Amino acid sequence: MKRYLLLLPVLIIACGMPGLGQGCSQGGGVAQKRVPCRADLHETALFLAGMPAESGDEAWIRLREDPVYAGHVAYMDRFWENVTRLTVVPVRAWRPGNLPAAYDREMVFYPLSGADFINMYCLFPDAPFYLMVALEPPGDAPALAAMGRQGIASLLYSMQTAIPEFGMMNYFMSHIMQNAMTGTQLAGVAPVIMAFMARLGLRVCGVERIGFDDEGRPVATGTVESAPAQKNNAPAASGVRISFNVPGETEHRTLVYLCAKLDDGFARGGSPEGRYVGSFRSYVTMLKSAIFFMHYDWIGAVRAMVLDRSLMIVQDDSGIPYRFFDRTVWDVRLLGIYDPSYTLTNATVLPQPDMRAAYPRDNAPLPFHYGYGVIINKSNMQIAVKKKTTR
Repeated sequence: MKRYLLLLPVLIIACGMPGLGQGCSQGGGVAQKRVPCRADLHETALFLAGMPAESGDEAWIRLREDPVYAGHVAYMDRFWENVTRLTVVPVRAWRPGNLPAAYDREMVFYPLSGADFINMYCLFPDAPFYLMVALEPPGDAPALAAMGRQGIASLLYSMQTAIPEFGMMNYFMSHIMQNAMTGTQLAGVAPVIMAFMARLGLRVCGVERIGFDDEGRPVATGTVESAPAQKNNAPAASGVRISFNVPGETEHRTLVYLCAKLDDGFARGGSPEGRYVGSFRSYVTMLKSAIFFMHYDWIGAVRAMVLDRSLMIVQDDSGIPYRFFDRTVWDVRLLGIYDPSYTLTNATVLPQPDMRAAYPRDNAPLPFHYGYGVIINKSNMQIAVKKKTTR
């Protein structure tokens, strides 16, 4: 299960990034410089996803002739059939009637996300940029041409090791992902996210490493070619920027994966990454399978930051405790079935008697798995919307 570590890789959308062609307004709008998509990165994402090449280049065709790759295609097809049936289709059908359209174009913040780009994108498909916090190292786009047959086989095997629980239960187990990404060709979540993007019909356009100066300003530190992937939990740069394109759109969306220490000092701007994140003034927050991190007093400044800056929070019971939603500030909807009788391997389930008392007895189950409730087939969700008078 997900567990808190001192150093957390953070998936963050780059806003106002010098040298990276980004800019944003305080209200959440984004203005992006239009740059060409790198065809090789899109083809790499398709390869990782187990999908046919779009390029006629013989090199991409030859890579797919290896019997090991045929096994990967079969694995990814089965994996994606489960994800589509259990998550993508029901979430996309549920979303329009349940999430306010007024927040469709807001920035999305997803703490303790693992590599879960799928749920975030299906719930918030129109967001111009995203901020996610994860436990795993960032990695970068693999340079397949330089890896050789054994290296590619190792990469594909590590991917298959990292993601199966997500296909069945709709959340990642951090210790499994950490093992799959430590000392292996996978080396981080970037290849997994690239594969998910390709399966969702998105086009990966750019992958670039970034770091931060003392003022919290993002600085480009290299590319895949100039900075090979690290095979441990200490990446050479603070993060990796991924830009992608949605079919029919002319502007890119952007995702940046970085390493940061997530604690009260971080929330108060005590690190360059914290000062960068502190520059974002409003967003929609998503919490799911969040190890009850926000329940503890020692992380109070992080919880206060999220409550202060969120326009809407979509979470399960492992997110922010029900008692912290002041009803003069928040309108809260309670969905699904709340039953905290499940147990976790690497975290303690913290029941909430006040939320149990408030939960409607006649609620229908959620039409998809969300959070740890999947363990007992009783997922719950809270949708908290900040009242306009308090913004």
